[in-house]
Amino acid sequence: MNANQSNEHKLDTNLCDLEPVQFIGSIQSFGFLLEVDEAELKVQRASQNSMDALGREMSQILNFSLSDLFGESLVQALRSDQLSILLEKWHVAVQRKDHQIILEFEPFNPEDSATFNNFSSFDSLVRSLKAVDSTSEICKLIVEHIQKFSHFDRVMIYRFHDDLHGEVVAEATRTNVDSFLGLHYPASDIPAPARALFQKNPLRMIPDVGYVASPIISANPKQIESLDLTMCTLRGVSPVHIEYLKNMKVGASLTLSILVEDKLWGLIACHHLGPKFVTVADRKFLEFAGGFTSSLIATHERLGVAHEKVRSTTLRADLFRQITQNDDLNEALVNPSLNLTHLIDSKGVAAAIQVESQWLTVGNVPSPDQLEGLVSWLAQHRGADKTFCSNSLSTVYPPALKFKDCGSGLLAISIPKSPKSYILCFRPEWIHSVRWGGNPDKPIDSDAGDHRLHPRKSFEAWTRSIEGQSEPWKSWEIDAALELRDAILAVELHRQFVKAQKLEAGIKAREEVMSILAHDLKNPIASIRLSLDLIPRMAAANSIEKIAEMLATIRRSSDLMSHMITDILDVTRIELGSLFLVKDRVDAREVLNETIEALQLIAAEKKINIAKVIPKEECIVSCDRGRLFQVVANLLSNAIKFTPIGGNVTVGLERGSDGQFKFRIADTGPGIPKKSLAYVFDRFWQAKENRSFGSGLGLSIAHGIVVKSGGNIWVESEEGRGSTFYFTLPGFRELSTFT
Repeated sequence: MNANQSNEHKLDTNLCDLEPVQFIGSIQSFGFLLEVDEAELKVQRASQNSMDALGREMSQILNFSLSDLFGESLVQALRSDQLSILLEKWHVAVQRKDHQIILEFEPFNPEDSATFNNFSSFDSLVRSLKAVDSTSEICKLIVEHIQKFSHFDRVMIYRFHDDLHGEVVAEATRTNVDSFLGLHYPASDIPAPARALFQKNPLRMIPDVGYVASPIISANPKQIESLDLTMCTLRGVSPVHIEYLKNMKVGASLTLSILVEDKLWGLIACHHLGPKFVTVADRKFLEFAGGFTSSLIATHERLGVAHEKVRSTTLRADLFRQITQNDDLNEALVNPSLNLTHLIDSKGVAAAIQVESQWLTVGNVPSPDQLEGLVSWLAQHRGADKTFCSNSLSTVYPPALKFKDCGSGLLAISIPKSPKSYILCFRPEWIHSVRWGGNPDKPIDSDAGDHRLHPRKSFEAWTRSIEGQSEPWKSWEIDAALELRDAILAVELHRQFVKAQKLEAGIKAREEVMSILAHDLKNPIASIRLSLDLIPRMAAANSIEKIAEMLATIRRSSDLMSHMITDILDVTRIELGSLFLVKDRVDAREVLNETIEALQLIAAEKKINIAKVIPKEECIVSCDRGRLFQVVANLLSNAIKFTPIGGNVTVGLERGSDGQFKFRIADTGPGIPKKSLAYVFDRFWQAKENRSFGSGLGLSIAHGIVVKSGGNIWVESEEGRGSTFYFTLPGFRELSTFT
């Protein structure tokens, strides 16, 4: 696209998703734009309307320095890296990229400057939000306050669904203005390029949909690349979007991004029936309010997910215990009081699992023949994938239409026992109506006469009944099913191992495995429960930061518990020599700090002080980062457990002269008897003198990981004087290797 040619009135593309809206080649007319080189600050490109604003011909603007055009004050401000500059009658927004500077000039009224520090509206909003405890209530209050502050005719919050179509979930309007509340809009209404821009630039303003575009003119006629206006407020508007707004009877708009976990969650869309300009000062406030909204919604969404994960984690631990304690796996999986359907919080869930060529079912599921056909299709089409998830199964597997009443949704987890071994969770059909803003099947029309795309002209409510779909599956539900799969595999592998041993040794091993699991799972569960006890207090104190910290602790503890469940698998792999490690460049200090943070609440509960003796400089080791975390977590959790209340634990790290790094975890516990020191890393070992000593599988796995990583591990201890565990790892010297 030629930089001298406006594409405001010409669009040669077949799909909105291909429209390069950031390279529109023109700007809106409520300001003017200059591009200058960073070295000499000479004008390289300028919008056509800069001639009227500066009272000069284009030949007196292009290739002229900013000092010639505006004096030294602007030059000095740019040299000091200011991003927002106030001249006598202009507000200047500064964007820097690739040794070029884009300057956006907007008229500035000195009387507006007082608004920059006027946050009384924000104070009122914060006070109102103190009593809010749901995302929907947050959205409702946000639109009401923004509409009151900005005086737009309509303010909405538009939320994106998983398939990227949107829904108006909150709205505040002036009297006699049409309401869009509850309406859905297809994903093509806000195409991919527009969504990408909203992730980078949180504010988009169109003061007048009838504006006359001002093309950008280059000092170099041979320059063909268009100017990237991604971060520019003045950026011109796609003609398709202008027509879209006119069809909605909108004369001006201002849109703010809502980002959650760095993803575009939704938009705050402000509409006015006629032209409406928002001053720079008021835009700053609205942009701040948009960011505050993002933070609030993110916090509430994380809280909701955290509650569900904690519930699922507790149930999963109970189910895992039931599986491991029951000799009959079939009975354990379909127990009416606790089974795999309880991991998913939804009405009508049913499940089926094939064990020893027999289907075990819970709830209303398809017939055995239908189940056989389904798993045959999964085995053929899903390959080695661990999971398959759909809330509209019949669209990819048409035979599912025959059992849509019980199985419109499917979550399938493969179990690598045979090609047709699966855990199948079903959800029934959820028939419901969706109100669309216009016909969703015709969001865009193509007119061969002018070779342009045109948005639909009608936005009248269009109701459609949705059939053949279930409620969607949540990410934490998929995680719960995957962890159940790992638990079943672990139990099965362990049972095979037990069968291969003598009867007496096998029974003893199983008892000790259960003891080890109880030990390893206790710490993260306690950390989760303590965090949950603290969250209501933090919420009452309106401490979002503290709540975020508690949620982070819950997440880390849940991850730790998941690692512990794999211990049985790990010890088997070590015995078979098939333990897989991905050696990488790892900063050992970071792993130590992460482990200490994950177990800090457990230590604090016993009033145990964890001292760190860790170098300030990088300590790069060659190891598998996750396995290093596993070793340190096991040693540190043992140290905390065996140290009495008010004791001390020390975590140390030092670089050896031989290129190895030595790790040290010391406690002030009761110590280990001298005669037992030689056996502490043996598989399933526990000291006879006290069944609570030792780490059973944990220490055996730690030994296997360290040795396979090229290091060594040992313990020094005296009864009554505590224990110190040491291990070494080689420093990083070459590219990552796989072992």
